[in-house]
Amino acid sequence: MTAHLRRRAGAIALAGVLGVSSLALATPAASAQDTPPSSAKQLDKQDRELVAEAERAGKPTVTLVVAAERGRTDQAVQELQSLGGKVETAAKDVDYIKVEVPRDKAEKAAKLGAVRSVDVDGLIKRDEPKPEGSSPALPQKPPGKDTPRVNPYMPTGDTGAAQFAQQVPQWDGRGTTVAILDSGIDLDTAALAKTSTGERKIVDWYDANDPVESGDGTWVAMSKTRYTGRFTAGGRTWTAPATGGPYTIATLAETAGDLRGGELAGDLDRDGDKTDSFGILQDVTTKEVRVDVDGDGDFTNNTRMIDYRFKQDVGHFGTVPFVVQTDKSNYSGGATAYVNIGIAGAAHGTHVSGIVAGNSLFGGKMAGAAPGAKLMAVKVCLTSSSCTNSGLIDGLLYAARNGADAINISIGGLPALNDGNNARADLYNRTIAEFNVQLFISAGNSGAGMNTVGDPSVATDAIIKPTDP
Repeated sequence: MTAHLRRRAGAIALAGVLGVSSLALATPAASAQDTPPSSAKQLDKQDRELVAEAERAGKPTVTLVVAAERGRTDQAVQELQSLGGKVETAAKDVDYIKVEVPRDKAEKAAKLGAVRSVDVDGLIKRDEPKPEGSSPALPQKPPGKDTPRVNPYMPTGDTGAAQFAQQVPQWDGRGTTVAILDSGIDLDTAALAKTSTGERKIVDWYDANDPVESGDGTWVAMSKTRYTGRFTAGGRTWTAPATGGPYTIATLAETAGDLRGGELAGDLDRDGDKTDSFGILQDVTTKEVRVDVDGDGDFTNNTRMIDYRFKQDVGHFGTVPFVVQTDKSNYSGGATAYVNIGIAGAAHGTHVSGIVAGNSLFGGKMAGAAPGAKLMAVKVCLTSSSCTNSGLIDGLLYAARNGADAINISIGGLPALNDGNNARADLYNRTIAEFNVQLFISAGNSGAGMNTVGDPSVATDAIIKPTDP
């Protein structure tokens, strides 16, 4: 069986576990092919508001995520550059461009001949369901190791996924990898440690948020100066290992960027204060990172770490697990190197992962929809209830290019005109076709009613989940 067919078969099996018709996977909608938009190309109301917000903040530029017309990426790049645009990403496989343009040229960019659709990069507030009109919950015994596979605590029984897995246990997601685009996954969660066949469940951890514009405080800019041995930087004395190097250094404050708010609330290591700052040392040659978790300024007693997907390296700030990410070591044309300290900034991503693929929850029979599946943690959200537009595209492409059979997105907003004629929906449809990967996206919690399916669920070729966990 070819890799293409194996990938399709695995996705169909996973769809069965999730209670979704496999026919929807085997027969993509005819609208997978790009068709011209029905209205003149322009920025929508939400994008114009983001441009106005940039003007109020005194920002001379905005970042655009662009779906070029199919096969015309090079021409679109030239047209955008003619407006003064600085291109960060140009991906010809799906004709995707990420570009920084002068703020007053954003509207012109949307009308360029080689450009199909444009979104202004910004934050997308994650829908938070409100218990309006609900009745007080009936008392329930807390779940535990004796809770059965079909239970009142997980929606898998309502969708039929739990019953399906009981009838066909070998079709429990094993052999497939699901990417969770969300707030990250807590690596110390017991039910997300192993698959039903005993393999490592979380096989990759990646932060897709922009290091500069997103406000994601887990990115640190490494020093341009290189050091060896004992040295002083940032008003502190540090000790680098005697071997290896040269090294660059940065510090991560536990109140940096979005870390000061949200669920972390500025106490990264959970020690009761918000004053800690941790040294980050990177070997320029090997890209390996050491984190001064004990705060003594001596990196010789800290473990060398590399990106999680290579060796599954995990460190801890107190009780909080973290990973490192080094793929932006030559970001912005090499002007600045960035390292990410990967932290699950909110509980939502772990919560969603348990529903999708939790195994032996509470040490018993309770499980998610596909306990045999492996997971990729792709962080596209901040510690607040917001996610980034460009992260939702860059993270999707990362997952599709690195082995995901299916991608879960329990995220969505509700723009004024929710018709699917935007860059993200176009790029999602193209990714499904190009990489033979299927997207499962929440419909949101704003319906029922006209125009209430949350974006990006309006991508025509994605499979819409009935609710957002």
